Amino acid sequence: MRPLRLDMLGFAAFRKATTIDFTDTDFFALVGQTGAGKSTVLDAICFALYGKVPRWGGTSVRDALAPSTNEARVRLVFSVGGERYVATRVVRRTARGDAQTSHAGLERVPADLDLALLDEQDAGKLGEVLAGSASEMSHRVEEVTGLPFEQFTKCVVLPQGEFAEFLKAKNTERQKILENLLGLDVYKRIQVEANRRASDARAVVDNLDAQLTRLGEVTDDQVAGAGAAIDAARELDGRVRGLTPLLRDARTAAGTARERLAAVEETLAMLRAVSPPIDLADTVRETTDAESAHAAAQAEVAAAEAEEERLRASLGEVDTARLLAVRVAHAEHGKIAANIVKGEELVARVTVEHDQRAALRLAATERLKLAEEEREEARTRDVAAALRPHLVAGRACPVCSQDVAVLPPPLSSGALEAAERAVTAARQALQEAEKEANTVAATLENYRARLDERRAQLTAAEAQLDGAPSPDEVERLLAEAERHRAAFTAAGQAVNAAREKLRRAATRLSGVQERMTREWRAFDTARDHVARLDPPRPDRGDLSASWQDLSGWTANRLAETEGVFRDVQTEVAVTADAVAQLVAALREVLPGHDAADETVLLTATAKAVSDAEYQHASLLRQREQAAELRAQRDVRQSEAQIAKQLADHLGARKFLSWLMHAAVDILVEDASGILLELSGGQYDLMYESDRFYVVDHHDAGQARPAYTLSGGETFAASLALALALSRQLSGMSARGARLESIMLDEGFGTLDASTLDTVATTLEALATRGDRMVGVVTHVPALADRIPVRFEVTKDATGARVEKVIA
Repeated sequence: MRPLRLDMLGFAAFRKATTIDFTDTDFFALVGQTGAGKSTVLDAICFALYGKVPRWGGTSVRDALAPSTNEARVRLVFSVGGERYVATRVVRRTARGDAQTSHAGLERVPADLDLALLDEQDAGKLGEVLAGSASEMSHRVEEVTGLPFEQFTKCVVLPQGEFAEFLKAKNTERQKILENLLGLDVYKRIQVEANRRASDARAVVDNLDAQLTRLGEVTDDQVAGAGAAIDAARELDGRVRGLTPLLRDARTAAGTARERLAAVEETLAMLRAVSPPIDLADTVRETTDAESAHAAAQAEVAAAEAEEERLRASLGEVDTARLLAVRVAHAEHGKIAANIVKGEELVARVTVEHDQRAALRLAATERLKLAEEEREEARTRDVAAALRPHLVAGRACPVCSQDVAVLPPPLSSGALEAAERAVTAARQALQEAEKEANTVAATLENYRARLDERRAQLTAAEAQLDGAPSPDEVERLLAEAERHRAAFTAAGQAVNAAREKLRRAATRLSGVQERMTREWRAFDTARDHVARLDPPRPDRGDLSASWQDLSGWTANRLAETEGVFRDVQTEVAVTADAVAQLVAALREVLPGHDAADETVLLTATAKAVSDAEYQHASLLRQREQAAELRAQRDVRQSEAQIAKQLADHLGARKFLSWLMHAAVDILVEDASGILLELSGGQYDLMYESDRFYVVDHHDAGQARPAYTLSGGETFAASLALALALSRQLSGMSARGARLESIMLDEGFGTLDASTLDTVATTLEALATRGDRMVGVVTHVPALADRIPVRFEVTKDATGARVEKVIA
């Protein structure tokens, strides 16, 4: 069993909906503070499968409900042997405050099911429903996993501390632990079963004695008389069987003769049906004429096509397309040259206008500069006019701090406003001049660019015409090419006329060939009717000769067949007479039966032999049955004695002690191999004088008692014993459990750093074996940090939560 996904809601510490995804996880740790809910995750797995948890004790489900909740839901998706299953349980609080399971179900789902669909589908709609109630779940889960609850909690969720106790315990204590873990009370049940079987076997012996009394004895005289009757019946059967094969052979010979006669009659009919056609010579002559006319038409077409091809070759010597392109290039060259002249005149005219606009813009710039200077002088005079009322003769000026000797004359107002209007007008004039100058400059630039483009086009056109013929030469060559084209067209018309003549000749030839094909088909039909008589092979080039050969052969074969027909008629009469004589002989052997039907005769004699043999066999079976009953009585009596002895042995304490010692030996052998693998070949396990020893191969093979081992060594040895015992417990399962995961619910907080490192190394070695998922419950960071996948469990006032962290 390998968990894939666990969903919890209202379960124990997990009040809120919590999902744990174990997909693609081979080695993980459940980490968190003490009491956070780490072990509750394992409790939920056990509860989803079996409806109970080892820590709770008993079968009560009240502990499944989180405090102050009325419903708990647990759903586990797991795989077994490549198959996927979903186990679901729902617990609700009753009106009286108790708790009971309101739903339990187990489904088999497709292996490629998207687990996200679990939240979208209702229970019972994901796949095949295997169980729909808590009572059905108990049996079906054990059937799927191969493990009952007690073995599941020892094979999958391992109580590591208990196995450490098993390693260090005294012999008497170890026997108690082993008896508890292995469930050796089964032998007590075997003892009860052995007593029951002994009683049942004694009852069967009594019943067999009663059957022997009713069956009685069969004498030798009875058996001998039955044997004599068999001999008499067999003698009669032998006489009949000697005559019936002769009759069957005679009838077969007669039937064969009649079949041969029918075959000869059929052959005569086929040979007499062979007859050549009357108008064969006309068909052959007309075919020859049509073939000659068709060949002449083909020759005429070939000559016309050759002339057309010659003219096409001469026409191809003149590149008409190139001449037309040169004509266009000359025209384009003249057009570009004319456009360049016009472009140069236009650029010259716009250049003059551009220079004029530049001069106007320069004059406007000077006028704006002069207006701005006059505005600055007016602004200064305006400021002075504003200060004039504050000046007092004999006092300091507020601007220059100099004493004012004489007051300046008053200034007139309005000069600044006039200067501002002058600046604005000058600026607008400059903007207009710049706009007009920019427009003319852009136009000039555009004309110059277009002129440069046309000059480049002229250069390209001249390069294209480099080495090309003149315009007059081009026109002359084009006229010559037109004359060749006219001749070529006439040659094409001649080819079409020759091809039409060939078509008519081919139509005529096809018609006469079709007639010839029908004549050949008629010949083949006639020959096929006599094909099984091996007629002569036809000459496919000469239909007349083929018909002549077939007709001659038919005449000869017809004469031979008529002679054979007379001989077969005689044979039919002779075989019929032989059949009649044998039928008369059988009537004398078995009067009163239909001698003409050999099946009736053989059935009558066979029944007589069968009746005699049945009577003889019945006597022998009666005697054999009595012998079998006596043998069964002896076997049952022996079984009763063995079962009684087994029950007596199982009642003794020595057997149980021997069995537990044997179990320890098996466990030690298995655990020793596991420990050797987990420790990288360093440690081995042995058991002597009721004590466990660990052999250290890195220390010259020194063996040390289990109680002297360090914490890490104890953990490795205990884990090896745990895996061995889980393997043995799964082997005890009648359905064959698949141990695909193992989870250790063990506190590691008491281990020192060195021991903890050994523990971590051991777990890593176990995980890398790849035969099962490995899970560890711990709150020790030093151990958790070495595990690739961690499920961190935290808890607050609202409940526990789980977060998956990948290192």
